[in-house]
Amino acid sequence: MTFGVLCYRLTWKGLSNYSALMKEELKLLEEKINQFVQLCHHQRTENMQLREKLSEITSENNNLSEKISGAISRLDTENNQLRQQLTEATSENKNLSEKISGATSLLGTENTQLREQLAEATSENKNLSEKISGATSLLGTENTQLREQLAEATSENKNLSEKISGATNRLEVLLTQFPNSPIISNISND
Repeated sequence: MTFGVLCYRLTWKGLSNYSALMKEELKLLEEKINQFVQLCHHQRTENMQLREKLSEITSENNNLSEKISGAISRLDTENNQLRQQLTEATSENKNLSEKISGATSLLGTENTQLREQLAEATSENKNLSEKISGATSLLGTENTQLREQLAEATSENKNLSEKISGATNRLEVLLTQFPNSPIISNISND
């Protein structure tokens, strides 16, 4: 059968002109033609399937190309934003670096001034310490002298107290010995 049509048989009439060998060759040729027709049908079906696959793959490639284009566009946008942010960050870092440098310089100057003030305060403290030490020594000496004077005054007061006590006792004795004497009555009234 060829393309849905019954095959023509070349040797159908059975003519005697054709030899048996020729009939065999024609039969083989007919089989080969039938095989070729089947192969063509098979190739046509396979070609149609391949065309469908090619169409699907082409469509998929187009979709992927669109996605890739969109991704590239987004990446370019993000890249530009990142570059802008990097530029801004670099500028900000430069400003901060300048501020830190200024602050470091200012702190260095202030630190030097504070060290000078500390040296002056230390020197003044040393002078005050020496004065306090001298005053303490002087006060210690004065204190010792005052203690000695206090001890002498206390001793003198004790002696005077004893003398007064003795004089008081003698007066009392005298008063008892001369109760009516005009001198004693004058002393008693005073």
